[in-house]
Amino acid sequence: MDKRIAFEAHEENKKSQEPAQPRPGLTAGVLAGGAIQLAWPTEYRVITQPFGANPELSLESGLPGHEGLDIRAPIGVKVFACADGEVEAVQERETAGDPYGRWIRLRHSNGYRTLAGHLGKISVNKGAKVKARQVIGLAGPTGATAGGHIHLSLMQEGATAQGLTHYLDDIVDPTPFLLLAQAKPVEHLYPWPLGKCLAGLIANGDGSLPISGSGKWEAIKVDLQAGKEKIALIRKTHQDAFLMGSLRLIPGTHQLTPREWSAQIRPALSKHIEAGISFFEVLSKPNLSSQGCYQGWQSGGEFARWWIDAVNLLREIHPLGKFGFPALAPGKQVVGQRMDAQAFMEEADEALLLADWIGVADHWSSSAEMGDEELGARHQWMRRWYPDKLLFITEFANVDALTDPGSKDREYTEFMQQVQATPGIGAAFQRASLSA
Repeated sequence: MDKRIAFEAHEENKKSQEPAQPRPGLTAGVLAGGAIQLAWPTEYRVITQPFGANPELSLESGLPGHEGLDIRAPIGVKVFACADGEVEAVQERETAGDPYGRWIRLRHSNGYRTLAGHLGKISVNKGAKVKARQVIGLAGPTGATAGGHIHLSLMQEGATAQGLTHYLDDIVDPTPFLLLAQAKPVEHLYPWPLGKCLAGLIANGDGSLPISGSGKWEAIKVDLQAGKEKIALIRKTHQDAFLMGSLRLIPGTHQLTPREWSAQIRPALSKHIEAGISFFEVLSKPNLSSQGCYQGWQSGGEFARWWIDAVNLLREIHPLGKFGFPALAPGKQVVGQRMDAQAFMEEADEALLLADWIGVADHWSSSAEMGDEELGARHQWMRRWYPDKLLFITEFANVDALTDPGSKDREYTEFMQQVQATPGIGAAFQRASLSA
């Protein structure tokens, strides 16, 4: 359960919204009456543990693997009925030994039932009629979980007896029956409308721009060390540009407490505030050892607590400021150098949910990698994990030094066209070179 697996549904969305055929060996057929169609039970289109996963954790219960889907659901978010039906059973109080905590079981047509577990609050009573996508409760850390997901099980009457599943109690894989199409984001959630993602550039540390010429950038990210004179020059040459500040750890200060760090940066921060900057990325790539990991914090959870305390202090300095959770360095764990980005993000979930906005880094080495959600299209992954959050791509680049400049220019143009078609991205900042 510690290893979360994001559900890669975007390719299937392109094919059809019809439920896929059941998986061989897990759900081998559909009984008379037809297959059920399951609406997504939360606003978060992410499966954190798939059906049949981690069989070693199911040995004691005699199951061949995880008997349902764990679906992302931060504590307190709405949980919906997956289909029309009737509330068959409700577990209002947590019972010792019950892994689902508070749960609801619904009876649907054609012999199907669904169970939603790990609820913090239940909103319907036994016997009530419900409609698909009706709120039936709120997610909560009940049962065998610390929060962050709900459990969804699907039962198909007669499936075990007829050999349509390897599981007892008629449990089948819900995945083929989910309507995979992602709900259209509500555009009014974001201060940036669809298609208005700004084309941005990351300035050098001193505030100078790494790309010369007459081009006009719509957004520029400046380091905290950039003085008022450099910011004034940027304002002069790019009068309408959106400016973002980058608040970093100064080298050699990786073990500062939030209070020590906020006091250290306060003079420079005040100058940026006076220059009219209100959006700030608080630190950068905190899962790297060079940016405080393994020294200031030992996990994503420890960083989240550090970040929350630091931002609370920054709000005392700038009450109207918009403080963003920083982009993580993408990639798996490299001992002593980088913590796994996905694990770090999940551990730091509390801070991401509290942030005014979230930063994302998109890096790739080839045109094929540009569409990979773990590399050049990380923002698409983050949109599913945080559908109601404003995103900023605080750094994007083709990191292959051997790619010719003309090819990079074409890739960057294509990249900006793609991100402008994604709702809720305020700006994408290009890193002009690996040394910038």
